[in-house]
Amino acid sequence: MHQQSDQVLLVLENKSVFPVVSEERRINYTYYDDYQYLDSKIQPITVAEYRSLVESGYTVPQNVNEGTVLMRHPYRPNTLVDSNYDQLSYIQEKFSDYAVILNYLGAKKQDLKAKITKHQTRIVEAKGKISSKAKFSLKGAFKRLTREKFEVCYSLNIGATSGMKYKAAVDYAQKVGLIRDPFIRMVLEMQKEKPVDTIRTDLVISNDFSDIMDATATLQVMGDAFKLDGDFRKRVSSKDEISICQDLRFKE
Repeated sequence: MHQQSDQVLLVLENKSVFPVVSEERRINYTYYDDYQYLDSKIQPITVAEYRSLVESGYTVPQNVNEGTVLMRHPYRPNTLVDSNYDQLSYIQEKFSDYAVILNYLGAKKQDLKAKITKHQTRIVEAKGKISSKAKFSLKGAFKRLTREKFEVCYSLNIGATSGMKYKAAVDYAQKVGLIRDPFIRMVLEMQKEKPVDTIRTDLVISNDFSDIMDATATLQVMGDAFKLDGDFRKRVSSKDEISICQDLRFKE
């Protein structure tokens, strides 16, 4: 059984999107005319291969069947989610992990807000090429017009700390896969040598989520092969750039 798990891990290596298909489709999908246009990060797997991932230590969704599309979690290692994993789930999880790390860094106040700075439609063109057509960009007067509807999609306000524990912050960031996250990297660097009292800045945090969804969207070039429904197509058609606006205080 361990050998089978090892073989599946080799199949998943360097891949990000895993449509669950029948044994026959797993073997024959490369013979479809549009196979060459699939994103290189896509790898079909069978239900049996999915089950062997549990033994290998992966965190995976329950009740997976043929037709399910699994994706690597945008940042957490050895974790798969299904295609129902959406923008709000991503923000909530990321902000929760941010909060733990900031608490270890001694933040007396955490006021975090996510805002959509660019809203686009993700389009799969001929030969699997992805393009994004802007619906709006929050700049100038238009920013004021659209602020209430689009800008703030999730916020978190926390005020609790047990003092500076820098190593614990680094260890947790590594554990959950955020050690290279632009926001966490910035805060760790600032607090390592000469800790600051406050931090206020905007950073784009959604590139990991967008990259996964870009790859997932190219499944549409072989929609018949993977039994994609309308809800799936709708979910992957929206592409937002998400920034974090934070007010961090490390001293009273």
